[in-house]
Parts: sequence; C-alpha cells; structure tokens
Amino acid sequence: MGAHLFLGSINPSIQAFFILSLAATAVIRAWIAYRQIIVKEKARTRRLNRALKGVSPEHRSEIITACGELEKAGRSERRGHVLVKSNPTEGA
Repeated sequence: MGAHLFLGSINPSIQAFFILSLAATAVIRAWIAYRQIIVKEKARTRRLNRALKGVSPEHRSEIITACGELEKAGRSERRGHVLVKSNPTEGA
C-alpha cells in the first residue's frame, strides 16, 4: 500500500521515464559486460597465436598448456592469491 501511495504522487510520465531509465541502464550494463568478455577473449587469442607462431606441431600442446597455466596464475594474482608451487628439491 505504501508503494501505491508513493507512485500515486508522481506524474505518470516521470514514472515511465524512471522505469525506462532503469531498463536502459540494465541493458547498457549487460552490453558493457559482454564487450569486456569479447575484448578479453580477443586478447587471449592474439597472445596464443603469437606464442604458437613458427612453432612446430609437436610442441604446440606444451605451449598451449603453458599459456593456460600463465593465464590461471594471472587470474589468481588479480584476485589476491599467489600460486606457489612447491619444489621437491627445496630444503634438501
């Protein structure tokens, strides 16, 4: 009932403007998020293509795996985590 009283005191054209503004904001935010994903994936593809340029086919799987590990480490560092691999020869 409180919402009805509030909406009743505002001009309907202003109500429509606010509703459309909220909808437009949601659409724009979704589009920006989508574009960010596209830009990140294009950059990832460029890095991978650059890493594979001139590499013989038998070494490609190793390079792809290494690139994946570097990306995973980069994501973890951006989140505040640091990946530390233990070295079995350490401390011996």
